[in-house]
This record gives sequence, C-alpha cells and structure tokens, in this order.
Amino acid sequence: MNYPIWYLPETGGGFLIALIAILHVFVSHFAVGGGLYLIYCEKKGLAENSQKILDFTKRHARFFLLVTMVFGSITGVGIWFIIALVSPAGASLLVHNFVFGWAAEWVFFTVEIAAAFVYYYMFEKMDSKTHLQVGWLYFISAWISLLLINGIIGVMLTPGAWAENHNFWTGFFNPSFWPSLFFRTFIAILIAGCYGYLSSAFTSDREVHAAMTRFSGKWALAALIGAVPSGIWYLSVLPVPAKDLVMGKSPTIAWVLQWGLVAVILLLIITLVAGILRPAWNLKAVSMVSMVCGLLIIGSFEWTREAARRPYVINEVMYSNSILKKDMDRLNSDGYLKSALWIRNRELSDSNRVEAGRELYIHQCYPCHTLGEVITILSN
Repeated sequence: MNYPIWYLPETGGGFLIALIAILHVFVSHFAVGGGLYLIYCEKKGLAENSQKILDFTKRHARFFLLVTMVFGSITGVGIWFIIALVSPAGASLLVHNFVFGWAAEWVFFTVEIAAAFVYYYMFEKMDSKTHLQVGWLYFISAWISLLLINGIIGVMLTPGAWAENHNFWTGFFNPSFWPSLFFRTFIAILIAGCYGYLSSAFTSDREVHAAMTRFSGKWALAALIGAVPSGIWYLSVLPVPAKDLVMGKSPTIAWVLQWGLVAVILLLIITLVAGILRPAWNLKAVSMVSMVCGLLIIGSFEWTREAARRPYVINEVMYSNSILKKDMDRLNSDGYLKSALWIRNRELSDSNRVEAGRELYIHQCYPCHTLGEVITILSN
C-alpha cells in the first residue's frame, strides 16, 4: 500500500517477472554448474595429456564468460529492476530483513567475476595447479552465492517460524533450505551438461566431439539421478496449501509441471542415446533441443515455486497485492480506500462507485488477475 501500482492491464507485471527471471535463473545456474564443468574438463585434458581437450575447455570458458558475465549480468539487473517496479513492497521486506545476506552475496559475486576473468585470460599462462585452484575459487564462490540467495528466496514459500519472529537465521535456514539447495545444485550441474552438449556439437574435430559429448552425457546423467530424490525431498517440506496446489489442485501448475516432466524425459533420452551411447548423434539441432529441455526444467520449477505461494508473495506474511497479513483485520474494519496511500477515491458515493471499484481492482486484484485472457490463464 506504500507504493504506486505499475498497471499493465493486458500482461500483468508477474508475467514480465517470470519471463526475465526464468532466463536469468537458467544462466545463473549455468554460472554455478558450468564452473565445476570447466574444472573437470581441464582435469580431463591434463590427465589424458590432450591439447585438443584443453583447447575445447578454453573455447568453452570463453563462451561461459560471455553468457554468464554479460547476458547473466544484464538479466540480473533486469530482474531487480522489474521486481522493484512490480512488487516493491515484497522486495523491500526481503531487503530489509536479509540485508546481511544480500551484502554477503555481492562479496562472493565480486570474487566470482574476478576469478572467472583470471581463469579465462590466464588459461595456459600459469601452471595448471594454480589455474585449477582459480577454477575452484570461482566455483566455490558461485556456489556460496547460490546458497545465500537460496536461503533468502526460500523463505518466500516456506517461512516456517520466521513468519512470526522475523529472525534472520530462522528465515535463512527455512524448512526448504537444504532440499532446495541440493536440488538447485544438481540442476545447476545438469544445465552445465546441456551447455556442454552445445559446445561439443559445434566442435569440428570428431575425436573431441565424441569425447566431450560422452563426458557431458555422463555429467548430465549423474545430475539427473541426483535431482530426482532432492526434488522429492523438496516437495515433502512444502506447506500443505502449497503442496496441494503442486499435486494437482491448480490446473495451471499441473500443466506447467507436465511440460517440465516431458522435458526431463526427453533430456534423459538425449543423454542416454546421443550423449553416452551414440555421441555422433549429438548434432547442432539435438544440442539445441537439450538446451530447450534444460530451460523448460528450470522454468517449470521456478514457475511452480512462484505460483505455489498464491495468494501470497511471501507466504503467510504478505499477500500478492502487498497487503500484510497482520493488517487484514484493520483494513477490513477501516476500509481499504481510506487506508491506501495511492488512491483518489477515499469516500465511496454513487458518483464515483465505478472509479472506486476500478481502483480497488488495480490495488487488490490486478497482481494476480489481469484483463488479458491468455496471460491471466498463465499467471494463475
């Protein structure tokens, strides 16, 4: 109620958040798993004394740097920008309650950036042991960034006791912290394998193409095997209302999860057939399909995580329309029109009934229900 509404009647702000966030999360998870992938690619090249594999690793490192540090940074700024416009109250609440966590994340993100540039630009210019240590520094920093963000955004769906005491550590180590961390780690490793397919498919050397495709296939298969039990664990800790939505009460979530399941099955087939058994079948088109599968998997998870909070933006604390749960009784008693800051019609009369109703819709209903039919279906 303390901020004006950015009104987009046909699309809604939530759709824009989802569009930018899914792209950003796809790249940001690659930034974590891809760092580990590079380390083991380099170790493979050194162990086999293969200059071709080391050259592949360097090319992939350049691709990795461009995707994560350029596109990833742009979408990272974009997601903060769009969240601040669409849900400023929710963003403010998370920033003020977890400012130490955000500050720590930026420290590790800075280390990430420095290590990534050193890793690429000093490739084969420093001894291999030191170079691998730089790679490990990057990966550990990136994974800690994931850990920190995971703890903060996890409280939005599974606040636990934090909804009452607002203690930093209670919120950070919320009920879904560990299962979500494991699941995201495996998904990050899986996405790195998808990007590995892509780099391998665009490699002209047949020997390297086969070796690195099979390497990426085994990598992705291990990640898929780890993601399944951690995903089940994550589902088991969800609050009952959220779990009911995920298990079929929400037709939209069920529809999104069906696409995610199709993507998992298709990626598993690609991994087993074109990744491990017949690496020569990892053509450019196949690698692009694997990338789409990876995007659908992480996208369906993120969309479901967001939708399962309804009608809250922060579960049991703040509704999607920025009204705090603790203020509901007061607002029901005093009236919303008299309490909101950005309202023109504070007194209801016959002459302003329609306009007042429009303002009530914008402030109370619009965050979840838009006027555009297609986007409304996707948003609910």
